[in-house]
Amino acid sequence: MSIRDRISAGVRRTAAILGAGALMTLGAAATPATASSGPDYHPLISNSSWLNVGVRGGSTSSGADVIQWWADGAADQQWWGFKYAGDASNVVRFQNQGSGLCLTTDGVPGHWVYQQPCDSANGRQAWQRSFVWFYSGYTLYNPATGLNLDVQGNSYWGGAEIDVWYPNGQVNQIFSTPGGGALG
Repeated sequence: MSIRDRISAGVRRTAAILGAGALMTLGAAATPATASSGPDYHPLISNSSWLNVGVRGGSTSSGADVIQWWADGAADQQWWGFKYAGDASNVVRFQNQGSGLCLTTDGVPGHWVYQQPCDSANGRQAWQRSFVWFYSGYTLYNPATGLNLDVQGNSYWGGAEIDVWYPNGQVNQIFSTPGGGALG
């Protein structure tokens, strides 16, 4: 296979992973609840395990932890990326469809992320996205803590916690939304 064929195959694969076409920019609404056509929810997927990020047990309670799990189409695995008016252009926040709560960190390395009511003043809910082309996904860096969203222990198993950890360039810190949207 020639170099040109390999590049072409890689481009086709990336397009399929990211939605085979136009990349959607998440976060056009000023607040999470006021989008006129309604939020556009998509699965958030770990690029290391290809498991979906979801709320443990489908909980709708504030403080419930977030894990990776096999895709089942449930609302706890659907996320809407949005921005508040004051957020930087490359920052997105994630609201869970099942609970209406936002992905949050306490800022301690190795601690699990959880869901809490969305709050424009809470910097621990703001995730700076950065595309990593060779993984066809994004790192999600929390500027308030200096930590990346991370699959704990680089686990490939359902039920593994999603935590925050120091940026390390590993694939367990890469996430995407195949099939319908993109993080950027």
